[in-house]
Amino acid sequence: MTVARMQTLSRWIERGGENPTLTADPARLRAIASALRVSPLVARLLVQRGHADPDAAAAFLDPRLSELPEPDALPGVPAAAARLAAAVAAGRPVIVYGDYDVDGITAASILWHVLTDLGRRVGPAGGPRVGTYVPHRVEEGYGLHAEALERIARYATHPALDPGDGTPPLVVTVDCGITAVGAAARAAELGLDLIVTDHHRPPEGSPPDALLVHPELGGTPAEGFDPPPCGAGVAFFLAWATARVAMGTPRLPPPLKDKLVDLLSLAAMGTVADLVPLCGVNRRIVANGLKRLKATRLPGLAALIRAAKLDGEEVSATHVGFVIGPRINACGRMGHAAEAVELLTTATGRRAEDLAHTLTAENDCRRQVEREVLAEATEAVEAGGHATEDRRVIVLAGADWHPGVVGIVASRLVERYFRPVVLLAGTPEGQLRGSARSVGGVDLHACLSACAGHLLAFGGHRMAAGMTLQPAALDAFRAALNDAVAAVLPAERLCREVRHDGDAGEDDLAAEAIDALTRMAPFGMGNPRPKVRLRGLEIERPPCRMGGRGAHACFQLRLGNRSLRAVAFGRGDDAELHAVGDRLDAIAELKLNTWNGRTRPELHLVDFRPASPGGPAVRR
Repeated sequence: MTVARMQTLSRWIERGGENPTLTADPARLRAIASALRVSPLVARLLVQRGHADPDAAAAFLDPRLSELPEPDALPGVPAAAARLAAAVAAGRPVIVYGDYDVDGITAASILWHVLTDLGRRVGPAGGPRVGTYVPHRVEEGYGLHAEALERIARYATHPALDPGDGTPPLVVTVDCGITAVGAAARAAELGLDLIVTDHHRPPEGSPPDALLVHPELGGTPAEGFDPPPCGAGVAFFLAWATARVAMGTPRLPPPLKDKLVDLLSLAAMGTVADLVPLCGVNRRIVANGLKRLKATRLPGLAALIRAAKLDGEEVSATHVGFVIGPRINACGRMGHAAEAVELLTTATGRRAEDLAHTLTAENDCRRQVEREVLAEATEAVEAGGHATEDRRVIVLAGADWHPGVVGIVASRLVERYFRPVVLLAGTPEGQLRGSARSVGGVDLHACLSACAGHLLAFGGHRMAAGMTLQPAALDAFRAALNDAVAAVLPAERLCREVRHDGDAGEDDLAAEAIDALTRMAPFGMGNPRPKVRLRGLEIERPPCRMGGRGAHACFQLRLGNRSLRAVAFGRGDDAELHAVGDRLDAIAELKLNTWNGRTRPELHLVDFRPASPGGPAVRR
């Protein structure tokens, strides 16, 4: 092992923030800290993240449920709510068509719960006629499919909902459909009434011929919905509006209101898992939805929390992103997402417990398959020279790779090679279908749009996308995408970028100061967990390895008069590179570690290097 191992190519970038001039104004920071009774570090973070006004900062720290925007302000909601309420009142069958990820599963579950409840309240005798449909990831793939609509139209998917009089069901999509022009045309031919609710980027041309609900129907996010909500968020606002229309009043009966508030937990899960910015309406959804998770009255969700060994815990966004969400996602990746929808809708008692344990087992299986595909893909990158400076994007295909894990593996390769990655798996039809993940500054959807002529279909966001193509088009697609990415990703950015929130000092390492940072939670996309730069940390004891196989490094560090433990996850080899008395500069997350009833400050080192006061922020 050499020092070169530690000096991994990395670039430390201080977040400029939305208000760099105000951030540098000590008087303003003192005023924010005094008005809100927060630490100087929290005051600086608030201003950096766009909350320079005390009232705006106070609203950010206290995201109230009462400040959610009116549901009718979401484009398309009034008309869609009226149509759904009429269908429920008439006893007309409604099929909620979802997606196989956490967002699509929670979105379908939200709408199912509210429509079913309304069917019991205002529908005819015989109970509500509401079903769900989620396509199979491997057999059907993402999105609204004409073949599925043909089966839905003749009730082949839901024979128990067939009224027997030839009336077709109303179909409402969640988290998909905005680009499904052909499928929408087929729905019209079949006589299906179609409502499309989605949050993905609308197509450049004509949208589907259906009643549309989308936060950006007008071309920009509607007022109160910037940044836009995810699919589950859109479904929540549509469910809320439909309840109002069906009940004939904005003041809902307490049991129905309580159900909607309880369903915020599902909307929060979809929001966190889909990596939409946790600002504005999304922050309010997540902050209030997380509070409901611990005491949820949804039997299946409670069973899943128990299976994840989180019962009794204050469930955080981190728990959703890394413990609960992966279990739900694993169902769609390794089996059929219909099981996860059942868990979150109809399952109770023993059935709920069994499904929760099934999702956990499928997640364990997903991890093993992921490790195998990651090893194969990494070998292919190295053997094929796909990570050289002229290759600004990695595009690989594996005919036998499991399609349920290619997106996760793409993310792992992005972390390793610092450039966008596309991984494709074979389909039963002989095509290639896969997922892509990007890096900051590269709009993946825009780059794919430039290569659309090589693709059969694609869709997604700036940071993640999916696509389908013929194997014969692979080389041309790789070359075209590389050209598109190279135009926006210079060679000097092919390195690990570590973004941080500026310098912190000795006082910021006190337990009280670290605890104050929790007021900025929930953390996630758009509101990342604070990372600070610490200069001149002195190593007090010999560093050591820790964790399974010594994968992590543990240090005892001193800054001024404060001494605290620090952990560098995945950097076990670096424990051998340093000795007592060495000084480090580090980017770290400030944590509180509670053990045996005692709480102590602790550093989680995101990156570190030998101290170089005033030196460059780039290590090559």
